[in-house]
Amino acid sequence: MANPRKYLFDLSFDHPQGPVAVRFPRNTPEPTFARAELEAACAAARQEGHHAGRAEASASAEGRLADATDALASGFASLLARADEIRRETEAHALELLRMVADAITQSHGFAGKFVLLVDESIGPADGRLEWADGGAERNTRRIARDLDAALERALLNPISAPSPPEETPHE
Repeated sequence: MANPRKYLFDLSFDHPQGPVAVRFPRNTPEPTFARAELEAACAAARQEGHHAGRAEASASAEGRLADATDALASGFASLLARADEIRRETEAHALELLRMVADAITQSHGFAGKFVLLVDESIGPADGRLEWADGGAERNTRRIARDLDAALERALLNPISAPSPPEETPHE
């Protein structure tokens, strides 16, 4: 019987056209590179790493910008909703205050008639309308601005000529 030998995993059975097993040398020589090849490979790896880092930083910045934009849009929507709620509350408080002032004025002047305050969404926030049995009064800033624009346009298109100075007569 032959002496048993320790198996070193140095046989390859991958080459079907060759012998059944090809023995690999145990110590393969280390590859050698010239200094120029090594420096070129380092420079290429550095360049590749630099480009990869810039791409990653750009993607990260774009992601943070998208997240910030989403947060800003969300915050802006809730801010608008809150502002609208505050506006409605303020208008309700202002209407109640106006009712109290109007009641005080009508009582101090002996007004025995009926006084009603109504909210009208069709007019502007600085506008108002008073109505009574024999007439009424209205403040409509849009109509006032429109009338002013029309008056200015008429004045600019048809300027009034300035009177010419009187002719001087020579004194004798």
